[in-house]
Amino acid sequence: MREQRLSFISTSTGYSSTRSSLRSSDIDVSYSRESSLSEARRLKILKFSNCNISQLDRIAMELLETERCYVNDLNDVIQGYLNFFVNHRDEFRMTIDDVSSTFGCIERIFLFNKCFYHQLDAALLNVVQMAKCFIDNASGFKDYVTYCTNYQRMIETLTEFMKNGAITETLALRQSVLGHSLPLSAYLLKPVQRILKYHLFMENILKHSVDNKNISDADIAVIRQAMDQMTAQAEKINEEKKRVEHYERVRELQNVLQRWGLDEKQDLSKYGDLLLEGLFKIAGSKTNRLLFLFEEMLLIVKERSGVLICKDYIMCSNLMLNESISSDPLAFQVLSFDNPKIHYIFLACNPEQKRRWMKELKRMMLDHYTVEIPERAKLLVLSVDNGPKQYNSPEESGSDINFKNRKKIPKYLEKRRKSIEASSITKRSNWSSTDLKNSNNKLLRAVKFLIKLIGMKFHSSIFVQ
Repeated sequence: MREQRLSFISTSTGYSSTRSSLRSSDIDVSYSRESSLSEARRLKILKFSNCNISQLDRIAMELLETERCYVNDLNDVIQGYLNFFVNHRDEFRMTIDDVSSTFGCIERIFLFNKCFYHQLDAALLNVVQMAKCFIDNASGFKDYVTYCTNYQRMIETLTEFMKNGAITETLALRQSVLGHSLPLSAYLLKPVQRILKYHLFMENILKHSVDNKNISDADIAVIRQAMDQMTAQAEKINEEKKRVEHYERVRELQNVLQRWGLDEKQDLSKYGDLLLEGLFKIAGSKTNRLLFLFEEMLLIVKERSGVLICKDYIMCSNLMLNESISSDPLAFQVLSFDNPKIHYIFLACNPEQKRRWMKELKRMMLDHYTVEIPERAKLLVLSVDNGPKQYNSPEESGSDINFKNRKKIPKYLEKRRKSIEASSITKRSNWSSTDLKNSNNKLLRAVKFLIKLIGMKFHSSIFVQ
């Protein structure tokens, strides 16, 4: 019997086990097509189809065959690499956590997919029964979220280890012993690829089931449910990966940011998720600024010699926006409500960049208004479009745009600030969420007020019922 592998606990991957998460009998396996329960059914289909195999049968056979190969690949990684490095970690000066950081929760995924493969095999290539396997095992795919979000760090750890010549030689030797044509890094990617393919299998099955007379509406509902669940799983993984990437980006930003006005030691992540970041030109100059939009704050940064210097910040609860600058359709202005004398005019690189930023800035302003605003009102405000514009650069139009006069604070914004400040209690007392929802007229007045508040042009045509 093979020596039992020591278990490990990893804070970076969230993996933990007691003594050993896998017995030798759990992983010392290799599944062949001939040993599968569905093999007789597969041969029968091939024999009597006269080379005219239905699309559903093709998909079912592909799903089962690729799952079998996938489970075998996971077994190879655990047996051929993970266990080897755990047993020889002292030789390579590796810790258990180093090994865990390289392989993540691949053992748990293997155990789940091993059972999942048996269930798919027992379905005997019946696409409805295979779809039920996905529904019955929906909760078992949760480990993929952990694996996928940690995948990049796993590869970074492996790359760092490969700077050691002895480890690189050992990896090449293990690859040869296993008979793999691809290196370990390619096999570590397989769980990421696999989980994002399941919903595509279900989509394909549903596509070819809708017009199939042999499949009932109830069966189609089962297939659709399986597709929806796996699509949601893929979306959850993508969202979690984005969240982790944003977190890493904020941490990187924190490390290189200087002159952070609030508190240099204060964690930037306290200001919510990083929604957008982009490079903008300051109007009327050759200077660029990096803008970082958090859920709670707009951060204005200057880059100098690889260092980011905080030039200013405006809290979203204090932000005013003028998105229509007649001199250039790519320009927009941001101001502080408390001190509009501090304001900036930026030039977007292209119309799409400006569109994205205007939408997010307005959304943050609405989300931070002191009175809860009905979602319908928010959607109407965010849908406002000042109409199609011709986006020509100054060079294309032959004009030299002069923004120096724009440095003066717009009087209407200063008046608006004072007016709103003076009458805020009166105006906001009328902002009952219930009243707005019960009255289209009040909703329209509310939206008009919002549009006036954030400095946008109003087009009543969008409110025509």
